[in-house]
Amino acid sequence: WKPSHAAGVTSPAAVLQVATRQTAVLFDLITLAQQHAAALDACLQPLLSTPDTLKLGFEVSGDLAKLANSWPHIQAFRHVAGVLDLKPLWNAYGVSTRRQGASVRLLSAVGLSSLCNALLGKALDKSQQMSDWTARPLTMKQLHYAALDAIVLPQLYGVLCKELGPEQQQRLLKQHVQLFVRVRADEVDSRLSSSQQEQEQQQGQEVAAAPIAAQKQKVSDRAEAMPEPCEPPAKRAEHEPVLLTDGLVVDCARGESQ
Repeated sequence: WKPSHAAGVTSPAAVLQVATRQTAVLFDLITLAQQHAAALDACLQPLLSTPDTLKLGFEVSGDLAKLANSWPHIQAFRHVAGVLDLKPLWNAYGVSTRRQGASVRLLSAVGLSSLCNALLGKALDKSQQMSDWTARPLTMKQLHYAALDAIVLPQLYGVLCKELGPEQQQRLLKQHVQLFVRVRADEVDSRLSSSQQEQEQQQGQEVAAAPIAAQKQKVSDRAEAMPEPCEPPAKRAEHEPVLLTDGLVVDCARGESQ
């Protein structure tokens, strides 16, 4: 989103990055969430709502809240399942290997760029972090920054799981994988219509009625069923990021559109 230093002034989340180990896709939310909301929901909801697909992030709770606050009519941003924040895994790894003095406080202060430097041997270039993400078109530097910011997460996860070992990995997954994440209604209801608010409240009551023990058992089952992470790639992925905006797929590697 566009950075602002003025009190009370915020801008909506402008770009959503989704990545695998090989490919990064960037969603232009400024266009898609406003002009093609139904199509965006249909695309993202199957991915974000299933606990069978692990969604990785780094200090991800703030990002999820920002998405839901920015675009409250996009249901995919309101209910996310199978979320894992890499910070607890990094903390456990740092304590076991005595990184940063083995202090959880100091380990928690480490940002994503430093984490990449520690585990992948190279820090992320954060020079575009404070650029204007609401501007269109985005520059090639912005596209590459956004793509790398997401595509490093599966690689970091693979390294952390390998270093932690199977037993500690499974224990941490059981403890930290969030089966169901729902942004608090009071964070977004001010931007919803009254009918939407009633629907959200009913859904919240249904979720709250589910036994807590059953929810914890589901988290445990999901963690045990997760496959071992693949080896992180030894070299940078060949695929360049693509930007999805208004039905247009831009191939940044060739500068062509489809």
